[in-house]
Amino acid sequence: MSTVLIVAGTALWVLGTWRLIRVKSFMVKLHFLGISDTLGSILIMLGCLLRSPSAFMYIGVGMGALVVWGTFLPHVMAKGYMGRGQKSGKD
Repeated sequence: MSTVLIVAGTALWVLGTWRLIRVKSFMVKLHFLGISDTLGSILIMLGCLLRSPSAFMYIGVGMGALVVWGTFLPHVMAKGYMGRGQKSGKD
């Protein structure tokens, strides 16, 4: 099961990076990358947790930080982008 979670998380990383290259709009890139990287990283951490349950505290703190920063940082970047007077559509 841990291998499945790790492979699924890596696949989400690759999918997010692929969308980063293929899409032109900054806001769409930020959206896909923020979601796929956060979910991919959480799946990888869950896979690592299943392999090493003794590291629960370290992985739990990492997952908590990832949930907060993985959702907060793209939001701040989008606000900064929109604050410069850019439209949310295609660049």
